[in-house]
Amino acid sequence: MRCNHTIGHSNGLVCYLRGKDLFTYTPSSPWTYFSLEICNPSRLEKLIIASRIQVHYDICGFQFGYNILNSEYKVMCIANYKDEYEYLIYTVGSTQPWRKIKNPWLKHRPIYDVLSGEWACRPISCNGTLFYCMIKEENVEEKTRVLVSFDLTDEQFQEIKPPSEEFVGYLDEGDFYHLEYKGCFCCAIMKQFDPFNGKVDLHILKDAIKHVWFRETVNFNISSEFGSTTIIAGCRNIMCFSDQVILDWRLRNEQNNHVMLLYNVLTKEFFKNLSNGVDYR
Repeated sequence: MRCNHTIGHSNGLVCYLRGKDLFTYTPSSPWTYFSLEICNPSRLEKLIIASRIQVHYDICGFQFGYNILNSEYKVMCIANYKDEYEYLIYTVGSTQPWRKIKNPWLKHRPIYDVLSGEWACRPISCNGTLFYCMIKEENVEEKTRVLVSFDLTDEQFQEIKPPSEEFVGYLDEGDFYHLEYKGCFCCAIMKQFDPFNGKVDLHILKDAIKHVWFRETVNFNISSEFGSTTIIAGCRNIMCFSDQVILDWRLRNEQNNHVMLLYNVLTKEFFKNLSNGVDYR
């Protein structure tokens, strides 16, 4: 059975790493082979891209984004070779092969496991720029997380200064969410997690060049809508659609039913799905 691993989505398209065996190695060949699938869900269309890179690289991650200026989609491949990281780029629809791009932080490690498809905090494509986290190794003992941007037009990297000293702690713990909010890159944080009554701090990056951040706080209180329920460990997420903030919780009630809760913090509307039925409020 074929298994697709989601790489990312941007400007209406979704990119997958395709196949049950993600990578194919041929002993007699200096290449590693893999396939990408670009899908347009609204038109039910897809494009399969057969790709290869040199075999001495250990592939450790992919990213997908849209270059607004040139109206083109790009896929980035992050590969490791002798404890240094190479970045390769491919333009969707181009006849040109993957090409290397300059990485100013060769020993900075992206926080990604390609086999599980898990990012500590998933990268996001926003306004022609990719945003993601890396491990910055100043020395053997000192390792910190940094926020990095990659401009899909000029293909330049930049380290983004955090909005405050307080935010550095959240970077180190990985307890935040990458979002696109009102057309800007945004980091969402819940200081004291409570699935029913709390607030979400949105740190909105208005200018990546000058590192200008704005902070917006949204409150929610939905405790009266549910009985005795607990959140399932690891099953929480915060999402944004345009200017809307959505809480995505997975809960368990007293009857051991699993409950999926999608709650719009701004409109105060929610959708609840139980294992034995659907309940709209």
